[in-house]
Amino acid sequence: MIWGITLLLIGLFIILGSFGVITVSFWKIILWLIAIGFVVSGASVMFKNKFPNGLVSLSAGILIILQLVNVINIGFWSFVGVLAGIWLIQQGLFYLMPYSRRESVYFTWYRRRY
Repeated sequence: MIWGITLLLIGLFIILGSFGVITVSFWKIILWLIAIGFVVSGASVMFKNKFPNGLVSLSAGILIILQLVNVINIGFWSFVGVLAGIWLIQQGLFYLMPYSRRESVYFTWYRRRY
């Protein structure tokens, strides 16, 4: 299903770009797909493992989307710095949770992975 939607969107962007309705480049399409992937994966992790987990991925997707629609204009290293700050906030929120909740989130992830 996800591949069907992805191919549909790529085809739509190519057709609209060919007729001059929108100005789209190949890399802009790739960045949109990456941004949507980040948002979807961050939201799914956040819903599965509770709030702080997935914050960095969700924020990365939102920052890429804001960059693509020209709401913000940041360089690569500023982007990396913002993500590092968001990661620190995520870790701080994680450690502020009660210990029993932290332990259950960690062990749930560990059991699923190994």
